[in-house]
Amino acid sequence: MSSISFSGVKPLSDEAMREHIYHLETRGYNVCPHVLEDDVCGQLKIDDFEATVRYITTHTAPDERIVAFPYELAYYFYTERRSATRYSSAVSAVTREDRLAMIDELERVRPRYLIYSPGTPRIDGLKDSIVFPELTADIGRSYTPEQRFGKTWILRRREAVALPND
Repeated sequence: MSSISFSGVKPLSDEAMREHIYHLETRGYNVCPHVLEDDVCGQLKIDDFEATVRYITTHTAPDERIVAFPYELAYYFYTERRSATRYSSAVSAVTREDRLAMIDELERVRPRYLIYSPGTPRIDGLKDSIVFPELTADIGRSYTPEQRFGKTWILRRREAVALPND
C-alpha cells in the first residue's frame, strides 16, 4: 500500500495510520476497519479523503476559509485552511441560537467551499436535517454540488444573481 501525503504535511505511513486508527477506536470512535483498503464501509476512505484535501488546497488560497460539515475536523488540519465560523463543527452549535449565529457567520464570511461528508456516522443515527435543521436548510439554499469523492461532496457557494428588473 502507498503512504498518505498531504501538501505541507509529513507523509503518513500505513503503519502510522493504523496506529492512529487504533487510538481513535480506543477513545470510542467508530473507524472503518478497511479504511486502508478498497472495501466500502459507508465511511470515509483514505483515497477519497486525500482527493478531497487535494481539491480544496488546489482550488483555494491559503488564507481562504472553508466549512467541513457536519464534523470532519481533520479537513481543517490537512488542508491548512481555517473554519469559516467560530464553530469548528456543526455539533458545536448546540442550540438553535448557536446554529443561527453560525449561519450569520457563514453569510458574513461567505466561504466558497463546504465539504459535506454524509457517509460518516451521525449522532444517534439521526439525519442532519433533524439535528441541524437551520444549517441544512441554509446549506441547501446557499451551496450547490461541485465535486464528489466517494461519499464526500464538495459544495460551492452559489453566486447571488441580480434580476434584470432590479
